[in-house]
Amino acid sequence: MTDEIKALEKRVAELEKQLRDAQDLLRKAKLEACVVKVGDIVVNTKDGTEHRVTEVDVRWNDLSRPWVYGNPKKKDGTWGTARRALYHHWKKP
Repeated sequence: MTDEIKALEKRVAELEKQLRDAQDLLRKAKLEACVVKVGDIVVNTKDGTEHRVTEVDVRWNDLSRPWVYGNPKKKDGTWGTARRALYHHWKKP
């Protein structure tokens, strides 16, 4: 392998790291700007059940309606451990 190829591979690896770091900063900024946070309580607009948010998916551009995942509320009032995808079918109570 030539020195030129090694130098280019090193540069590509450095640029890939910079890109990953920038993407991580962007994801964190989107989470901060999002209208819903992990731990919030939301209502599934399809069936009216309450869920505690466990994950907010900010890969898409609409931060006012991000996809969320959550634990459903059980009949006894405690939170289940099942993870449900609510997608954008949720609202704050």
